[in-house]
Amino acid sequence: IFVLFLINIFLFYGKMINIHTDFGRELLFSKMVAQGSVLYKDIFNTFVCPFSYLFNAFLLKFAPMNINTFYVAGGINCLVILVCVYFIGKIFLNRFVSCVITVFVMYYCCFYSGLMNFLTPYSYAVVYGLSFCLLSVLTYLYYLKTDKSKFMYLAFLFSGAAASCKYGFVLYSLFLFLFLFVKNNQEKLFLDHVKNAPLVTLSEGENISF
Repeated sequence: IFVLFLINIFLFYGKMINIHTDFGRELLFSKMVAQGSVLYKDIFNTFVCPFSYLFNAFLLKFAPMNINTFYVAGGINCLVILVCVYFIGKIFLNRFVSCVITVFVMYYCCFYSGLMNFLTPYSYAVVYGLSFCLLSVLTYLYYLKTDKSKFMYLAFLFSGAAASCKYGFVLYSLFLFLFLFVKNNQEKLFLDHVKNAPLVTLSEGENISF
């Protein structure tokens, strides 16, 4: 999958959406913030949070201020999404089906010349938020499998990062908290049930209480 991804990222270079009409806002706002000519708070933006513009502006501080920087950022972000899709799929499905789903996402969402592709997106806030959301789902599933607290902390960290990209991901953060609350309550109910379990009679006639 990784080799296929690298081949396509070179084949699709410069063949995505129209830079001026569909992609220009992402370039312009990030460039202006990086140059210090405008602050994010002065940009009238009602549907995304500040992370994407500030992160892209941060990249432009250290990388060339041209379209290639955004293309590389989009490519790395696509790779994160595909890795998450594959490993989330492997938790529930076998390797072959997970690969098929990942390849489908690669061609239908990443290397897609329409407006909402993940490589040069109409809004980086959406795809950055999606990456953080998938990372949160993946780490939370690992927490459920291993019961290691570090995965739970990472899940909430990534969910917060997703919410900092776009308001809609706040709903996911609330659901994540709800799932954790339900899980902890279920464990508590199970432990209470075990403690209050009736006596178990052994073959020798001994009684053991949990």
